[in-house]
Amino acid sequence: MPFPHEVFKTQRIVPIRFARAGVGFPIINFPDIDDRGWFRNAPTGNNAATNDHGFVVGVTQGDTVFIQLTREKVEDTAPLFVTSSNTATMTCGMAGTGADALLNIHDINIQITGVAGGAAADPNIARVQVRHGSNSGPIIGELSVWVFRVLNVNLVPHNVTITGAGGGAGIGSAVNITAVTDMVKAIWRPCGVDFTVAAVQNHNLNFATAGVAAWQAEINTILSTGFVAGSINAYFINQIQMAGLPGILGLGISRPNQVAFGTPNPGIILGDTNANGSARAGDTHWLANDLAHEIGHFFTLEHPDKKSPPPNTNTRFDTWAVRMLMHNFNLRAARTDWRNDVTYGPQRRGCLITMKDLVDSGSAVHHSTDNECRTARGAAIVPGNF
Repeated sequence: MPFPHEVFKTQRIVPIRFARAGVGFPIINFPDIDDRGWFRNAPTGNNAATNDHGFVVGVTQGDTVFIQLTREKVEDTAPLFVTSSNTATMTCGMAGTGADALLNIHDINIQITGVAGGAAADPNIARVQVRHGSNSGPIIGELSVWVFRVLNVNLVPHNVTITGAGGGAGIGSAVNITAVTDMVKAIWRPCGVDFTVAAVQNHNLNFATAGVAAWQAEINTILSTGFVAGSINAYFINQIQMAGLPGILGLGISRPNQVAFGTPNPGIILGDTNANGSARAGDTHWLANDLAHEIGHFFTLEHPDKKSPPPNTNTRFDTWAVRMLMHNFNLRAARTDWRNDVTYGPQRRGCLITMKDLVDSGSAVHHSTDNECRTARGAAIVPGNF
């Protein structure tokens, strides 16, 4: 499988690549992969003696997921095979058949099944090894697979209908809450985090304006309504009102911030609309991204490199950052090139929860908010955090 390639100074040749098997909305068995950078130290604990190169994907024990393999610098007719470096941790094969021999096409999906995962923050790690010629041939590419046991977190959704001081019909959220929580599950599943979603609690409250909850007293009332301890409580309402912030669509007040904000309980509040006229009740992807993002804060995650949202000038808009679930700015300007779509749709922020713990050679703290999956699992194990 020779190919011509001119090299100036030093280059890394990547014969094959891995990517999401599907594009568009998050799908529970089509996880995103952490393909940022190339080399990283392995996690501590049961994998401390190994290192990863290239691509990393998370899989929950017992799940079968699909990843696309692309022949980047390998002829489509070259015989390729996939094997697992440790079948006690995970198995792999061609999608649909599980065979180790791959079809001779440019892009092909492979399936990966998590067999035995790590129970706490540390995963069990095995590698999908792409071999040339036979299932014992030379390895020309690897995908590191982090396998986790399921970690369940309780999530309680609330639909709050608000009547105004003058009476009349109240206004509640028009969101399809089940569709939103299902997508949240898909976003967090690669980290082995699942959510036990309670039945939607319906509440009726009377505030100054129908459909509107104003900061702070009315928000405090919401966070005192139907609160379930040991769970993440998510309140869906028509609109949040905060002075000076007409564009606000969501509030996330995690346990560490509860005291600072002076609220009676932690919680997440999502609005269908805002004072600027944005309406998103039918945008499941946007709402699920917001809810999953705020859940990340409950799991102690921060924005990439702890940057601030606009109007501050240090918000990151590079493609690595906007792919991350924890990016701090939902709105993305339209692009005219490949940056327009990070595989979640044009101008859509991604849902990647980082696996790698990258270190910038010029600054050891440059990537201080990496390692999100293991950080989140370490926090999610403690229900008292919610």
